[in-house]
Amino acid sequence: MHAKVLKYAVAPDGPPPPWTGEHPAWGDPLQTESAPAWPDIEAAIRRLDGRHYRHLLLFPSADEREQDPNPGEHEFLSVIGGNGVYLLSVSFKDGREHLLHFPHLPAKDVIVLPDASGAGYVDEAFTEAACRVCRDVEVVVRAVRHYAEHGRLDPSLTWETLD
Repeated sequence: MHAKVLKYAVAPDGPPPPWTGEHPAWGDPLQTESAPAWPDIEAAIRRLDGRHYRHLLLFPSADEREQDPNPGEHEFLSVIGGNGVYLLSVSFKDGREHLLHFPHLPAKDVIVLPDASGAGYVDEAFTEAACRVCRDVEVVVRAVRHYAEHGRLDPSLTWETLD
């Protein structure tokens, strides 16, 4: 198995704290599973709901120094969202970053993570272009499994490469 560490975020219970700037999901406490088996990874994907379980990361290294989710600096896979709205990206150490891509969809933004208050404020939501958002959890599961087992992008899917 290429994936050595699974980290998934769990939003705190209760009302969201006040925040400014980025979505509060990036501050959610991370749970860590070392040497995850495929059933653990798949369960974490299927558990994503965009509210309480909002994102997960897979790392190919058990070394904590290699587990920094900054594109182009370390290798990792990220899935953000849930409930039929997923953003999947893979970043490699050499600077390549790839997003699952659906070129038939527009570049118009859609909400991936709703605002934490649940009130539907667009300016407090995390959005992404529709052409980068997967609506099918089975496609996400397939893409993640290929990466987790082989350390590569699933060639049967379309990927956008970011510069």
